[in-house]
Amino acid sequence: MAPERIEGRLRLAAGRRALLLAARYNAEIVDGLLEGALAALRRHGVPDEAILLIRVPGAWELPLAARAWLARPDAALAVALGCVLRGETEHFRLVAEQASRGLLEVALATGKPVGNGLLAVHSREQALARAAPGPGQPRGGGRPRRARACGPSGGGAMRRGDVDPARRTRARRRALQALYALELSGNPVGQVLAEFAEERDPEKADVAYFEELVRGVCRERERIDAALAPVLDRPIARVDPVERCALRIGVYELLFRAELPFKVVIDEAVQAARQFGADYGYAYVNGVLDRLARELRPQETRSVPARED
Repeated sequence: MAPERIEGRLRLAAGRRALLLAARYNAEIVDGLLEGALAALRRHGVPDEAILLIRVPGAWELPLAARAWLARPDAALAVALGCVLRGETEHFRLVAEQASRGLLEVALATGKPVGNGLLAVHSREQALARAAPGPGQPRGGGRPRRARACGPSGGGAMRRGDVDPARRTRARRRALQALYALELSGNPVGQVLAEFAEERDPEKADVAYFEELVRGVCRERERIDAALAPVLDRPIARVDPVERCALRIGVYELLFRAELPFKVVIDEAVQAARQFGADYGYAYVNGVLDRLARELRPQETRSVPARED
């Protein structure tokens, strides 16, 4: 007997609506993203009368608008669209990261999907390239991507042997996002990996390591969770989803990547939780992994003082 298979499809029930929240700021770019989002909804059979377009001043207002409008009983999902361009300082990164975190928190709080189509880019040219049509798709088409700072790619990174630490870091961040997407969607691992490989600039990350982490955590999840259980203060199912994914990646590396120093494993997990998780969630990740590292790698950690939560 074959196992039951559940796959998500975009089908709105009668009387339900899809919300498109679009920032007015950088309208030339956001309008391109909006065209693509509308085309994607129509391709999935969503009629125009079931789509509600909501304009907000800028990216900062997207989470607040999403929370307010998703409280409506007829709201089924939301897609947030905006663009943050870098100025003379790094302030653009703060706006993009906090807006993205706000959208994630709205999705978790309401239990309704929130697509993140917020761009954070270094130049108008980068933004227009991402809002322009690609091969075989309309302008701005494709699945909305998580906000990220898009910078120049290429050589110059410091390498440790054949390993590029920066690309490994990006692989861990992407793995956390993929594992989180797996938890929300329930889609097959291969499908989620294919989506990330297609849409998230794989040349900027260690793709092989990204796939190893995602497949490895899924394959060894029972063993990983069993290792975590004694050092958690709650059942693993009650741990914040982002923190849970960060912990599982860290434990996988502690168990199966002995060549990685335990400090590196913990620091990478903490930084990923800081970037994507709730306020101070990274401190919880830090404390749990430090306690577990002392059990899994006693010789390596024997002379190292315990880390502060």
